[in-house]
Amino acid sequence: MKYYKVTVKETLARTVTVKAESEDDAHEKVERMYYDEKVVPISSGTS
Repeated sequence: MKYYKVTVKETLARTVTVKAESEDDAHEKVERMYYDEKVVPISSGTS
């Protein structure tokens, strides 16, 4: 039996609404939420 390398690519998304002073501030807030695991992307087939 042989070994094979297989790449699995998974794309997840979630739209989050945040209150912010600017679009850049909103991106920073959501990035912090993501790294703090307060927001988790979901597959497009899940509600």
